[in-house]
Amino acid sequence: MILKADKGNTTVILDRTGYDEKMINMLNDKTTYKLRKKDPRKVCESKLKALLSSKKRKFGDKLYRRLNTTDGNTPRMYGLSKIHKENIRLRPIVSFVGSTTYELSK
Repeated sequence: MILKADKGNTTVILDRTGYDEKMINMLNDKTTYKLRKKDPRKVCESKLKALLSSKKRKFGDKLYRRLNTTDGNTPRMYGLSKIHKENIRLRPIVSFVGSTTYELSK
């Protein structure tokens, strides 16, 4: 895999199996990450729709349509390698691009 380093303008080449192993080990940490039984997108989407519909007059149609999502993506997680550390670990990055609240947070 070819990816960017955590710090500096450096490109890092990692073995795919090593990268996957590091990500799985990071996600298996039960003190930091919690396994969800259901995808929370629908609940978040319905709460956002309720909030937006109550403020629709203040926003106007154009902004309301931009903020109102019907099928947002699940946020994606990936890791950037920390090459400035002794044993190269990964810094977790969560990308919300295309998610339910992306336009609202923008």
